[in-house]
Amino acid sequence: MLQNLVINAGYVTEDDGTIVISAEPVNGNMQVRVTDTGCGIPEEIQPYLFKEVMTTKKDGSGLELLPCKNIIEDNHQGKFWFESKTGEGTSFFFSFPI
Repeated sequence: MLQNLVINAGYVTEDDGTIVISAEPVNGNMQVRVTDTGCGIPEEIQPYLFKEVMTTKKDGSGLELLPCKNIIEDNHQGKFWFESKTGEGTSFFFSFPI
């Protein structure tokens, strides 16, 4: 799952951009964050990110984010979410009980 988030971040990050991965305990959970300085996710696309077959990649399958969400929330009683600003980048987060 982490690999998938990093690959997605790399896809939208320019050569001079950055991808930051961090993990820290927050309120009894381990919270992991993958942040990129890419183009951000347009607001009109955001509601569809966790639907099956949603992709903005030319060769994407559209099945990558939904399984990530399901793995964390269904199998590990965690939470999976994102924050994005168009033109500034995106952070995907997941947390699970320690």
